[in-house]
Amino acid sequence: NADIARLVIDHRWIVASSRSTGGGSTNVHAFELDDDMSMVAGSSVLVATDGNGGARVASGKVRALVVWGTASSVMGRIFRGAPFEPMRDPLVVHALPQHSDSDPAVEPFRSGFVVAAVGGGSIRTRVVEPFATPPLVSGPVTVGRTGIVDRRPGIAPASELGFYVVCWATGPGIGGGFGMDEDGVSLQVVGADGSLWGAPLPLVGGLRNIGGVDCGWNGEEIVVIYWTAAVELPDTWRMFSQRVRPTFL
Repeated sequence: NADIARLVIDHRWIVASSRSTGGGSTNVHAFELDDDMSMVAGSSVLVATDGNGGARVASGKVRALVVWGTASSVMGRIFRGAPFEPMRDPLVVHALPQHSDSDPAVEPFRSGFVVAAVGGGSIRTRVVEPFATPPLVSGPVTVGRTGIVDRRPGIAPASELGFYVVCWATGPGIGGGFGMDEDGVSLQVVGADGSLWGAPLPLVGGLRNIGGVDCGWNGEEIVVIYWTAAVELPDTWRMFSQRVRPTFL
């Protein structure tokens, strides 16, 4: 399980990956690639040995944030590039236990990063500012509810307008499909200060086993994607996209 992001000024790629140790946990690694996609010598860092699920990375101009889940929380670590090295101790971003089939989401937002995670029946976000002291400057904010714990939420930043969007799978079961025809997709608009802009918006419901929920912002609309895959009904397996236009713009 790996993720990649680009440090714009350093002209390098940051890769975060998680590898099973075979003992019930995963090791989280991070390293750099040059533009020719060769690994930068000496850049490999063992970020954590207690991972539970996947690792993700987002980057801005000169800083990157690697996030990963453990059995008790969502962790994060800030890195710089050229030379690639951690700039602070690991941060507890969310005190949410993470499922081994899930991982947190992270995206650049203004001068920092938004981290979203699911756990304990809720979807939470937090803003991390890599140059601030302390770097956890907003939240945690509960943006919605779901019983599903084995799915990753999505984030669509709209930095130029001062908000970001979080989208996620909803359902009553601990895993997608456990509620039969009760899964769905919702999204929430969140201001830069952590305020909720309206109530969560249900996009679709009455589905069986939903996942792969992600969203993006094109300057005018939010585009949401997701899949449905009722195990016993393979003829109904589909991927969908849906556009949502904010009425407050």
